[in-house]
Amino acid sequence: MYVIIFSIILIFSFAFICNYNKEIPFYFIVPLFIYAITFGGGFEELGWRGILQPNLEKKHSFIVNAIITEIIWGLWHIPLQIIQGFVLFDPNFVPFMFGIIMFSIVLAYIYKKTNSIFYCAFLHSLYNTLTTIFIANNTEVLMIEFVLAFISISLYYKEKYMNKV
Repeated sequence: MYVIIFSIILIFSFAFICNYNKEIPFYFIVPLFIYAITFGGGFEELGWRGILQPNLEKKHSFIVNAIITEIIWGLWHIPLQIIQGFVLFDPNFVPFMFGIIMFSIVLAYIYKKTNSIFYCAFLHSLYNTLTTIFIANNTEVLMIEFVLAFISISLYYKEKYMNKV
């Protein structure tokens, strides 16, 4: 249920806030998503949520875990950031890193709630697909990521402390 809700929020946020990239035919969306979940961000989740997050959870809190994962995840993307012409090139790396922090919190929450790497891969791939088919500036994307991270943190701590009452 959480993955569906986050997916709907992602899709509607991009659809209403950003502009559709008319250079990408509408019928390419499904192949782009399949590519993303097979070779792109979906595949990364085996390492981030499958190995790194469970090991960090043994020593760190939810937020600290997400931030450490973000730093490693951000460093992982540096080669893609410095190659001009590559789809992820962004001369302003700081907003990209803030975005990864926020989206890492979302994926950490999804993994903690579902214990499923597939759901994280699905959401990561959906995000990558949406950032490919929509034209957005850093502020728009950061706003979407911030809202999702806020929802994730709120749900996590609400559930954590409501169970103790």
